[in-house]
Amino acid sequence: MKVDLRNNMPITLKVDSFSYVTKVDGTELAHGAKDKATVLHGDSVSRLSVPMSVDLSKVKDKIKTSQQDCVDVQMVMTLFTTLPVAGSQKIPVEVTKRVYVPKMPKIEVADVDIEDLGLKNGEATVTLKITNYNPFPFTIRQVKYNFSISDDMQVQGVEEKDVSFREKGTEMMPIHVRFEPKGMPKVAFKTLFKAEKTPYKLDGHVVVAAGKNNPKDMTMNFNSNGTLQDLKNIPKKGKE
Repeated sequence: MKVDLRNNMPITLKVDSFSYVTKVDGTELAHGAKDKATVLHGDSVSRLSVPMSVDLSKVKDKIKTSQQDCVDVQMVMTLFTTLPVAGSQKIPVEVTKRVYVPKMPKIEVADVDIEDLGLKNGEATVTLKITNYNPFPFTIRQVKYNFSISDDMQVQGVEEKDVSFREKGTEMMPIHVRFEPKGMPKVAFKTLFKAEKTPYKLDGHVVVAAGKNNPKDMTMNFNSNGTLQDLKNIPKKGKE
C-alpha cells in the first residue's frame, strides 16, 4: 500500500521506523510495522510504501454489511525519528479517506404467472424485482434460468436482451418461460388436484453489463421455490 505524507517542516526527516493500524469504518483490518529507514523531504510530499497484509474476507464482510454508499478508510501511524536538539521523537500521523463502495443490485423473484398449462405446451411469465442501491444506472444483458415442477418437468433457458435500470430505484423485469411437451400431462393433473403438494423451483443468474462504474460484467444469482398452490394464490393484476 502506498501512502503520501506531506512534511510541512523546512528540514528533511529521516524516519527510522514506523508502525501502523488500518481501519475501515472503525473496524481494524490490518496492523504492522516497518523497520527500514525512510526519508521525508522538507516542505514536500513523500510516498511511503507500507508492507500491509490484509484479510480480504474481512474487507468483503465489511463492505457487504455496510448500509452506506461510502466507507471511511483510516490509517493511524507512529513515525519514529531523531530530530536535531530534540533527539528521539514519536510523530503521530493519521490519514483518512472516504471511499465510495458500489453495491450489487438486489434481485428477487416477485411473481411467477402460469399463463398456459395445457396438455401440449405451457408458458409462464417470471417477474424479477430488481433494486438498485447505487446513484448510477446499470444494464442487465442476460438472464439464464432453470425452472422445474416436481420431478415431472425441468426447463432451462436464456433470455438475452439489454434492460436498463435507473439509479437508486426498484423496477420489475419480466422474463418468459416456455415449457416442452414432456411431462405436461402430469403437471396439468397436479395443478388441478395436487397443487398444495407439488413443489416448484426457479433459479438462475443475471449478467450485469460492464459500464462506467463496473469495469467488467458481473453475474448475480436469484432463486425462488414453493408449491403450485403458491403460484395460483399470487394476486393477479386487476384482481387484487
